[in-house]
Amino acid sequence: ATSNQVIDFGNLTLGRKITGNTITGNTGHGIVSILTKYMQFQAQLGGNTISANGGFGWFTRANRDATVNVEFGNTLLTNTSNTLFAHHDAGVGFDLTDDVTGQILMNNVTATNTVNGSDAAFNGEGIKVKIARRVLLSAVIVDRATVSGNISNGIAVEMVESTRIANLTISNSNIFGNLNGVSLNRTGPADLFAILDHNDIHNNTADGLNVFVTNRKTAILEFDLFDN
Repeated sequence: ATSNQVIDFGNLTLGRKITGNTITGNTGHGIVSILTKYMQFQAQLGGNTISANGGFGWFTRANRDATVNVEFGNTLLTNTSNTLFAHHDAGVGFDLTDDVTGQILMNNVTATNTVNGSDAAFNGEGIKVKIARRVLLSAVIVDRATVSGNISNGIAVEMVESTRIANLTISNSNIFGNLNGVSLNRTGPADLFAILDHNDIHNNTADGLNVFVTNRKTAILEFDLFDN
Protein backbone atom coordinates (compact mmCIF):
# COMPACT_ATOMS: atom_id res chain seq x y z
CA ALA A 1 0.00 0.00 0.00
CA THR A 2 1.06 3.59 -0.54
CA SER A 3 1.71 6.42 1.93
CA ASN A 4 -0.83 8.03 4.28
CA GLN A 5 -3.50 5.37 3.76
CA VAL A 6 -5.55 3.65 6.45
CA ILE A 7 -6.14 -0.09 6.10
CA ASP A 8 -8.85 -1.13 8.53
CA PHE A 9 -9.62 -4.77 9.23
CA GLY A 10 -9.86 -4.01 12.92
CA ASN A 11 -13.19 -2.39 13.81
CA LEU A 12 -15.47 -5.01 15.34
CA THR A 13 -18.34 -2.55 15.73
CA LEU A 14 -18.38 -1.96 11.98
CA GLY A 15 -17.76 -5.61 11.16
CA ARG A 16 -14.24 -5.00 9.86
CA LYS A 17 -12.35 -8.16 10.74
CA ILE A 18 -10.64 -11.23 9.32
CA THR A 19 -12.64 -14.19 10.58
CA GLY A 20 -13.69 -17.68 9.61
CA ASN A 21 -11.31 -18.16 6.71
CA THR A 22 -9.42 -21.20 5.46
CA ILE A 23 -6.33 -20.07 3.56
CA THR A 24 -4.21 -22.94 2.32
CA GLY A 25 -1.88 -24.14 -0.42
CA ASN A 26 -0.96 -20.77 -1.92
CA THR A 27 2.44 -20.32 -3.53
CA GLY A 28 3.10 -17.10 -1.60
CA HIS A 29 2.12 -16.06 1.92
CA GLY A 30 -1.16 -16.80 3.62
CA ILE A 31 -1.86 -13.15 4.54
CA VAL A 32 0.66 -10.37 3.89
CA SER A 33 0.67 -6.61 4.52
CA ILE A 34 3.45 -4.27 3.35
CA LEU A 35 3.26 -0.77 4.82
CA THR A 36 5.28 2.42 4.50
CA LYS A 37 5.32 6.17 5.10
CA TYR A 38 2.69 7.12 7.70
CA MET A 39 0.33 4.27 6.85
CA GLN A 40 -2.05 3.02 9.53
CA PHE A 41 -2.91 -0.67 9.68
CA GLN A 42 -5.22 -2.39 12.10
CA ALA A 43 -6.60 -5.92 12.04
CA GLN A 44 -8.67 -8.26 14.18
CA LEU A 45 -8.41 -11.98 13.46
CA GLY A 46 -10.38 -14.95 14.75
CA GLY A 47 -11.47 -18.40 13.63
CA ASN A 48 -8.96 -18.65 10.79
CA THR A 49 -7.03 -21.69 9.62
CA ILE A 50 -3.97 -20.74 7.57
CA SER A 51 -1.86 -23.65 6.39
CA ALA A 52 0.70 -25.02 3.94
CA ASN A 53 1.36 -21.78 2.10
CA GLY A 54 4.70 -21.26 0.37
CA GLY A 55 5.76 -18.29 2.53
CA PHE A 56 4.68 -16.95 5.90
CA GLY A 57 1.31 -17.76 7.37
CA TRP A 58 0.89 -14.12 8.47
CA PHE A 59 3.48 -11.48 7.54
CA THR A 60 3.58 -7.74 8.20
CA ARG A 61 6.45 -5.57 7.02
CA ALA A 62 6.28 -1.88 7.94
CA ASN A 63 8.62 1.12 7.97
CA ARG A 64 8.82 4.93 7.88
CA ASP A 65 6.46 6.03 10.66
CA ALA A 66 3.73 3.48 9.93
CA THR A 67 1.35 2.43 12.71
CA VAL A 68 0.58 -1.27 13.23
CA ASN A 69 -2.13 -2.55 15.59
CA VAL A 70 -2.88 -6.24 15.13
CA GLU A 71 -4.86 -8.50 17.44
CA PHE A 72 -5.32 -12.24 17.10
CA GLY A 73 -8.19 -13.64 19.17
CA ASN A 74 -10.07 -10.70 20.68
CA THR A 75 -12.40 -12.20 23.29
CA LEU A 76 -15.38 -10.39 21.74
CA LEU A 77 -15.10 -12.63 18.67
CA THR A 78 -17.25 -15.76 18.46
CA ASN A 79 -14.17 -17.87 17.68
CA THR A 80 -10.91 -16.54 19.13
CA SER A 81 -8.60 -19.23 17.75
CA ASN A 82 -6.22 -18.82 14.84
CA THR A 83 -4.27 -21.84 13.58
CA LEU A 84 -1.19 -21.46 11.38
CA PHE A 85 0.81 -24.52 10.38
CA ALA A 86 3.27 -25.83 7.78
CA HIS A 87 4.69 -22.53 6.52
CA HIS A 88 8.11 -21.19 5.53
CA ASP A 89 10.12 -18.49 7.37
CA ALA A 90 7.55 -17.97 10.19
CA GLY A 91 4.02 -18.94 11.03
CA VAL A 92 3.46 -15.37 12.27
CA GLY A 93 6.10 -12.80 11.29
CA PHE A 94 6.49 -9.05 11.86
CA ASP A 95 9.41 -7.06 10.41
CA LEU A 96 9.17 -3.44 11.60
CA THR A 97 11.75 -0.68 11.05
CA ASP A 98 12.23 3.10 11.01
CA ASP A 99 9.94 4.71 13.61
CA VAL A 100 7.00 2.30 13.42
CA THR A 101 4.67 2.37 16.45
CA GLY A 102 1.81 0.18 17.63
CA GLN A 103 1.08 -3.09 19.39
CA ILE A 104 0.80 -6.81 18.62
CA LEU A 105 -1.62 -8.93 20.63
CA MET A 106 -1.91 -12.69 20.16
CA ASN A 107 -4.44 -14.76 22.08
CA ASN A 108 -5.19 -18.43 21.40
CA VAL A 109 -2.80 -18.77 18.46
CA THR A 110 -1.43 -22.12 17.28
CA ALA A 111 1.80 -21.86 15.23
CA THR A 112 3.36 -25.17 14.28
CA ASN A 113 5.64 -26.99 11.84
CA THR A 114 7.37 -24.02 10.23
CA VAL A 115 10.51 -24.58 8.15
CA ASN A 116 13.21 -22.26 6.87
CA GLY A 117 12.44 -20.33 3.69
CA SER A 118 13.85 -17.60 1.47
CA ASP A 119 13.71 -14.61 3.86
CA ALA A 120 17.14 -14.30 5.46
CA ALA A 121 15.74 -12.54 8.56
CA PHE A 122 13.48 -15.48 9.44
CA ASN A 123 14.56 -19.07 9.88
CA GLY A 124 11.47 -21.16 10.52
CA GLU A 125 10.07 -19.63 13.72
CA GLY A 126 6.58 -20.24 14.97
CA ILE A 127 6.15 -16.57 15.93
CA LYS A 128 8.78 -13.89 15.37
CA VAL A 129 8.73 -10.13 15.95
CA LYS A 130 11.76 -8.31 14.54
CA ILE A 131 12.16 -4.56 15.14
CA ALA A 132 14.91 -2.06 14.31
CA ARG A 133 15.70 1.66 14.17
CA ARG A 134 13.51 3.53 16.65
CA VAL A 135 10.49 1.24 16.57
CA LEU A 136 8.36 1.73 19.70
CA LEU A 137 5.79 -0.93 20.58
CA SER A 138 3.54 -0.42 23.58
CA ALA A 139 2.89 -4.16 23.84
CA VAL A 140 3.74 -7.54 22.36
CA ILE A 141 1.55 -10.08 24.13
CA VAL A 142 1.28 -13.82 23.47
CA ASP A 143 -1.28 -15.61 25.65
CA ARG A 144 -2.68 -19.16 25.49
CA ALA A 145 -0.56 -20.06 22.48
CA THR A 146 0.52 -23.49 21.28
CA VAL A 147 3.86 -23.28 19.48
CA SER A 148 5.51 -26.54 18.47
CA GLY A 149 7.47 -28.43 15.85
CA ASN A 150 9.13 -25.38 14.33
CA ILE A 151 12.58 -25.86 12.83
CA SER A 152 13.83 -22.66 14.50
CA ASN A 153 12.66 -20.94 17.69
CA GLY A 154 9.12 -21.27 18.96
CA ILE A 155 8.67 -17.59 19.89
CA ALA A 156 11.41 -15.12 18.93
CA VAL A 157 11.80 -11.40 19.56
CA GLU A 158 14.73 -9.61 17.91
CA MET A 159 15.51 -5.97 18.74
CA VAL A 160 18.20 -3.96 16.98
CA GLU A 161 19.42 -0.42 17.61
CA SER A 162 17.27 2.18 19.41
CA THR A 163 14.02 0.27 19.88
CA ARG A 164 11.62 -0.31 22.76
CA ILE A 165 8.97 -2.83 23.78
CA ALA A 166 7.22 -1.47 26.86
CA ASN A 167 5.42 -4.73 27.63
CA LEU A 168 6.48 -8.12 26.28
CA THR A 169 4.33 -10.78 27.92
CA ILE A 170 4.31 -14.50 27.09
CA SER A 171 1.83 -16.33 29.28
CA ASN A 172 -0.24 -19.50 29.67
CA SER A 173 1.39 -21.00 26.58
CA ASN A 174 2.57 -24.48 25.60
CA ILE A 175 5.91 -24.26 23.77
CA PHE A 176 7.62 -27.51 22.81
CA GLY A 177 9.52 -29.36 20.10
CA ASN A 178 11.22 -26.27 18.64
CA LEU A 179 14.92 -25.29 18.47
CA ASN A 180 14.71 -22.89 21.45
CA GLY A 181 11.36 -22.47 23.13
CA VAL A 182 11.64 -18.69 23.54
CA SER A 183 14.46 -16.60 22.06
CA LEU A 184 15.04 -12.96 23.05
CA ASN A 185 17.81 -11.24 21.08
CA ARG A 186 18.69 -7.64 21.87
CA THR A 187 21.51 -5.79 20.12
CA GLY A 188 22.49 -2.23 21.00
CA PRO A 189 20.50 0.39 22.93
CA ALA A 190 17.12 -1.32 22.95
CA ASP A 191 14.76 -1.27 25.96
CA LEU A 192 12.86 -4.45 26.78
CA PHE A 193 10.47 -5.15 29.65
CA ALA A 194 9.54 -8.84 29.58
CA ILE A 195 7.25 -11.10 31.60
CA LEU A 196 7.08 -14.89 31.17
CA ASP A 197 4.21 -16.22 33.24
CA HIS A 198 2.71 -19.72 33.62
CA ASN A 199 4.17 -21.23 30.46
CA ASP A 200 4.94 -24.90 29.82
CA ILE A 201 8.23 -24.80 27.87
CA HIS A 202 9.54 -28.32 27.36
CA ASN A 203 11.31 -30.77 25.03
CA ASN A 204 12.90 -28.17 22.79
CA THR A 205 16.09 -29.19 21.00
CA ALA A 206 18.29 -26.52 22.62
CA ASP A 207 17.14 -24.10 25.34
CA GLY A 208 13.80 -23.42 26.92
CA LEU A 209 14.62 -19.70 27.19
CA ASN A 210 17.55 -18.29 25.23
CA VAL A 211 18.54 -14.66 25.88
CA PHE A 212 21.29 -13.00 23.82
CA VAL A 213 22.21 -9.43 24.77
CA THR A 214 24.91 -7.00 23.76
CA ASN A 215 24.67 -4.30 26.37
CA ARG A 216 24.72 -0.55 26.20
CA LYS A 217 24.76 1.51 29.38
CA THR A 218 21.75 3.51 28.26
CA ALA A 219 19.58 0.46 27.53
CA ILE A 220 17.13 -1.28 29.86
CA LEU A 221 16.59 -5.01 30.11
CA GLU A 222 14.07 -6.14 32.72
CA PHE A 223 12.68 -9.66 33.20
CA ASP A 224 10.04 -11.20 35.44
CA LEU A 225 9.59 -14.98 35.34
CA PHE A 226 6.71 -16.62 37.21
CA ASP A 227 5.67 -20.28 37.51
CA ASN A 228 7.15 -21.51 34.21
